[in-house]
Amino acid sequence: MNVYPYLNEEHAVMTNPLEMHTQKISAIMFTDIAGFSEKLSEDEVRAFELLKTHDALIRVLTAKFDGKVIKSLGDSFMVEFPSGINAVKCAVEIQKRFWNFNRGKSESDTIRIRVGIHLSETSIRHSDILGTDTAIVSRIEAMTEPNRICISLEVYEHIKDALPLRVFKVGLIELKDISRHVEVYELLIDSIPELAQPSATARQVSSSQQNTVAVKHEEDEFHKAKQIEETKQRILGDQAKMEEERKKKIAAHYTRAEIFFEAGALEKAEHELAEIAKLDPQQRPPTERERQEKESDDTIQDHLIKAHEFFNVKELDAAEEEVNEIFRIKPLHVGAQQLLMQIEEERYKQEERKRSKQTETTIKQVSEEERKIDALLEQGQALLEEEKFTEATFVLHDLFLIDPNHSGGRRLEERVRQAEQAKAEFQRIHAEQSH
Repeated sequence: MNVYPYLNEEHAVMTNPLEMHTQKISAIMFTDIAGFSEKLSEDEVRAFELLKTHDALIRVLTAKFDGKVIKSLGDSFMVEFPSGINAVKCAVEIQKRFWNFNRGKSESDTIRIRVGIHLSETSIRHSDILGTDTAIVSRIEAMTEPNRICISLEVYEHIKDALPLRVFKVGLIELKDISRHVEVYELLIDSIPELAQPSATARQVSSSQQNTVAVKHEEDEFHKAKQIEETKQRILGDQAKMEEERKKKIAAHYTRAEIFFEAGALEKAEHELAEIAKLDPQQRPPTERERQEKESDDTIQDHLIKAHEFFNVKELDAAEEEVNEIFRIKPLHVGAQQLLMQIEEERYKQEERKRSKQTETTIKQVSEEERKIDALLEQGQALLEEEKFTEATFVLHDLFLIDPNHSGGRRLEERVRQAEQAKAEFQRIHAEQSH
């Protein structure tokens, strides 16, 4: 969604250069939660808890990939990355994490986000990104389906040789207020079967329809984002007031309890302490919710133990499955996040060892071929000196089967040809002289 409508071409032109930082190439990522305003209207408290989980996870994962949150409004984020590679890696992990979080939950408890990424030259002033290209990434995000990631051609060119990812080419898209058509790609996530194939929007909707859908969605979401932000601030304010009021009530009950205790009115003192227990969770016996939280913690610990066991025997896929089960219950579990990083590092090491072994095998094969070529060159040279041109030609044929463009072989072939021609010419001249 374009939640920053002032970021347009006119604004970029009229900005005072003295107030701007040096321009640089950055990857800009826009995100928003699909259908969040409906969740908020149904149940503010539950939706706000989801929003807190969403915000925390986005901030943690963007920081992991060196991203900088430029601005957040309502349920949307604008993040700057030093490269398209970092931005795409972050987006894929975000979608994987939310996918695991959503498994087994009702629709009202899920978090489904859209992600758009564009690579462009940007300027930052007063913690805002300026430039026309911010409108491009906003509109790319607006046309993206929930749980999906769409990127521009510029991002695709940047990552195609660096990351083992598949994409679906959506095509050239006409975007509102953008003078040029933008080529868009949808990222496919092979580890999630439902996301390993192109979305319905990417496959079926025409360019003109995509433009209409993106513009309408963007305009609707801008107003919704403002309403969500206002609701969020109101809820935060209400919670702060309630917390302050709770603390005042606890202090008053403590004061009365002390007075009653000193006066010997023990029953009244105990009554005040009971009122404190109702207000202070630390003083209450475990509630049903707390028992459920303990059960969740025990389940998480079981998955974490299994994940470490699988990791220790290098069964990385099984270890990652256990980690994903933890993220389904608690998307910001520190121990699971640390183990996931270890799994990723071990995968990288295994791939490096595999590549190194393949390289060694290739080098060994090349060395063996070089020895054969050297032997054939030596044999061909000897046959040339003996003027056995036909035999030398057969030897060169064997050499070219190994390396058709071997420079030493080609030079020897030319010398054989020249020597053969010279001998034939000599024989012709000698025959004429004898005649």
